[in-house]
This record gives sequence, C-alpha cells and structure tokens, in this order.
Amino acid sequence: MSSANAFSSVTLRSPFSSLDVRAKLAILAATVVLAFSWESPVLSGALAGVVLLLWPLARLAGRDLKRLLLLMAPFLLIVLLVHGVLNEVVGRTTLLGPIPAWVPLVGGRLRVTSEGLLYGFVVICPTVALILTVPLVVFTTDPNTLVVG
Repeated sequence: MSSANAFSSVTLRSPFSSLDVRAKLAILAATVVLAFSWESPVLSGALAGVVLLLWPLARLAGRDLKRLLLLMAPFLLIVLLVHGVLNEVVGRTTLLGPIPAWVPLVGGRLRVTSEGLLYGFVVICPTVALILTVPLVVFTTDPNTLVVG
C-alpha cells in the first residue's frame, strides 16, 4: 500500500463535513490556542477527548484513527517515560526506583515519579489533540475549498 493511499478523505455527509471551511479552520485555531494555553491535566485531557469524539461525528474511518494513534504511540510513550524519569524539578513521589547504585552513570539517580508522569500526560494530551485535529479538518474538506478558505 502506498503512503498516498494510506489515509482517505470522507465521502459521507456528516455534521462536521458540512461545516463551512472557515468554521473548521476556527476549530483548528482554537485547538492550537487551547493546547498551548492549558497546563491542567484535566483540561488537557478534556481537549484531547473532545477531539477524539469529533472523529466519529465527522464519520471518519476508525482505521485511520487507529493508524494515527499507532504511528504516534512510540513517540508519546517516549515523552511519557522521559518526563516520568528525568523530570526531577517536579518529581517528589517515587513510583519506581531509584535504579540500583551498581548501574554505571545512572545508578542511584534515576527514578520514576508520579509528578513526572502526570507532567508527561499534560504534554501528551495537547499533542494528541493537535495531531488529530489537522486530519479532522483536512479529511472532511475538499482541497480546493480548503485552499480558498
């Protein structure tokens, strides 16, 4: 399968696809502003949840959503682990660790903290919202209309 055919635009009419292109671009702009404005895990998670709920409303294929989430999963897991282990500024509550002292270079230092994991979640949620909003707009809009809008 070629990468050009990996994702498909929607041909079914839906409440989201019938929106004016300017409204869709406003939703995209609002998602960008909110993603960079909120640092609350609840609000960030809610934003990602709302974007995920828009996919079925737009009648986009579940396989496309699954494919995007599988492509993003390694990156998101790395972000979560890096913040969980290396974010010592906010890390107070140890979940795992520290690594045994006999391990060279990192022994006795690195530990997984709940605050670091929570901060990683706060970083992941807006990333998911942004990455899923762009295809939501692009897949439900005719390219010519998108350019004119």
